[in-house]
Amino acid sequence: MALAESAHGADPSLEAAPIREPLEGNLKRTTYAPAPISYINGVFVWGASEIYRQRFGIGINEWRMLGKLSTFPGSTAADATTDLGMNKSTVSLAMTALLEKGLIVTENEGRTRRMYLTQKGADLYQRIRPIAEERERIMLAALDEDEISAFRSYLARIAGRGPALRSFDMEQLGSSAEDSAAEVADVSEPTH
Repeated sequence: MALAESAHGADPSLEAAPIREPLEGNLKRTTYAPAPISYINGVFVWGASEIYRQRFGIGINEWRMLGKLSTFPGSTAADATTDLGMNKSTVSLAMTALLEKGLIVTENEGRTRRMYLTQKGADLYQRIRPIAEERERIMLAALDEDEISAFRSYLARIAGRGPALRSFDMEQLGSSAEDSAAEVADVSEPTH
């Protein structure tokens, strides 16, 4: 192979040259739906995580678990994984942190381990909830009541497509759609 060729046969200096013009057909932040969703998620998660960690000693994943258990007492780790879109290890870490802080307890029901808030966990949830609600209010202030209602409806419909997206992702990774369907439940209808 000549020195001016790479493994693909092209001049290596051209492969490393900067591209100074936008690519044709690139994804536009204004029309590619995941871009603003990702931005909003980043803003919400970063701010919440900083506030909750500094003021209350828990992270965003622990907060999400408290929220889940405030609505669905007796949920399992599998419920949290499915309903919150968190992977098993993240749920396990959050669950361990909440148990160690005395914010939740677990009860075994046969082979099923159910989680419940303790009074301490419920009190913490009630202390954080106004901050979470105010953060949402600030973001939604750009919309009127009818738009907020429509937005929430759209979000629920989009979230309901999560299993289909997960199936597509599994296909891209080489797993079968049947495998992914068994791993993901319909997130539009949380279990308890």
